Amino acid sequence: MRFAGKTNKLDLLVFLKRLKYLIPLLLVALPAFVGCAPQMEVTLQSAGNGSTVSSLQPILAWGCDEPDARYRLQVASDSGFQNLIIDASDLSGPSYIIPSDKLTDSQTYYWRVKASKAGHTSSWSTVWSFQTPTGPGTISVQATLDGSPWSGTVSYTMHGPDEQASYSSIPESFSNMPAGTYILTYSSGGLEGATLSSISPTSTQTLSPGGTITFTLNFHSQPAGKVETKMVHVGDIDIAYKMFGEGEPLLLIMGYSGTMDLWPPEVLQELATHYKVIIFDNRGMGKTTASDKQFTIELFADDTAGLLDALNIEHAHVLGWSMGTTIAQQLALDHPDKVGKLILYAAYCGGKEAIWPSRKVLIMLVDTSGTPEERGERLLKLLFPQEWLEEHPDPSTYFPMPTETSSPENVARQYEAMGIWYGTFSRLPQITQDTLLITGTDDILTPPENSFIIAQQIPGAWLVQLKGGGHGVMYQYSEKFSRIVLTFLEN
Repeated sequence: MRFAGKTNKLDLLVFLKRLKYLIPLLLVALPAFVGCAPQMEVTLQSAGNGSTVSSLQPILAWGCDEPDARYRLQVASDSGFQNLIIDASDLSGPSYIIPSDKLTDSQTYYWRVKASKAGHTSSWSTVWSFQTPTGPGTISVQATLDGSPWSGTVSYTMHGPDEQASYSSIPESFSNMPAGTYILTYSSGGLEGATLSSISPTSTQTLSPGGTITFTLNFHSQPAGKVETKMVHVGDIDIAYKMFGEGEPLLLIMGYSGTMDLWPPEVLQELATHYKVIIFDNRGMGKTTASDKQFTIELFADDTAGLLDALNIEHAHVLGWSMGTTIAQQLALDHPDKVGKLILYAAYCGGKEAIWPSRKVLIMLVDTSGTPEERGERLLKLLFPQEWLEEHPDPSTYFPMPTETSSPENVARQYEAMGIWYGTFSRLPQITQDTLLITGTDDILTPPENSFIIAQQIPGAWLVQLKGGGHGVMYQYSEKFSRIVLTFLEN
């Protein structure tokens, strides 16, 4: 702008000094008067023309400090200034803050200025434009377990432009988040027994106006063998157990002479993606202690109920295998409030109604003589059909290597407990829990007829037979076995 009689150009250093104070105010365009002359011409010069602002409340500045000058500013949604948004006159300073309620997201606006002094009015300046942001963005936080979507409780912290906040739920979505850089920090939680392997695509991401970013916490489940074994005092014994996974509790009860390290890792891992799985050693087996009390199935059921109490678990779904099904039945009858859904795999009800294995099989079952290799070979012949064994000659590919041992004396006491058990046949109709029976068609230890007997006695019971399956069908067809269990629990 030039006034008659003098030429007054802004010194560059003064200009830059003023610019320093305007930047923190979200300066989006900095045109300047380039001089003063009688014509009152206003020329806006700025690299900000056409720029995108980061706020719906931008500051427009034209950088002139001519004493007593007054300014008129117009802002419009069209370059012809037919649709005026702002028409502010008699402004005393060379800047203007546009009220946020005057602008909308994702819109291009045009603005111009004229000046007046001592009766002289300039023509309109050059037209400049700016674009408002699309709006606040969205941040999603999700998780995977072994590559599959997972939900649950996880503690993590989000560091953003305006705040640092902690959260404890996944998946989660946050809307109206300001643009800027966000850092997600994992604290704790997630699937018990699983570890965080990565945060993808990265733990630091930049949210653009109106954009969306997603943080994915990728967990990897640990094999049950790597989960810490814990001890808890129950009644007159100390019970060894492991607990892993997230969700409703699912208690697994091991069979005759077995320890918790015999559960198939593939089955445990699949179940733990949906449920909090608890496995344990029965009284006198593995790392669980014993007292001088006589072993009975009823006592084992009381031990199991006591374990749930000690773990502060009011009730749990229960899956028993072989002798473990007798404990599960007794638990459902003696402690019905402890049992959710009931799964009886390779089951029998005991008493005179049960169908017992052949004498040859029973002799093999109780035979503890020979080398570990010989005992292992006998066990495999009891668990799997001969034809299947011939097709799968390497047990290490499907059968877990036991790491726990039990004394022969306690194994014998457990066998005696099965022998003196009266059974549940007459009481089975009292079981009101949803019940699933799983049996292999070629099971020689607990012939499949036993599952039919129980299914007929428990109202509404489900029964699934797996063709070609032996007593160890969960090792033969671990994926199918897991899918059957999960389908039952989820329906």
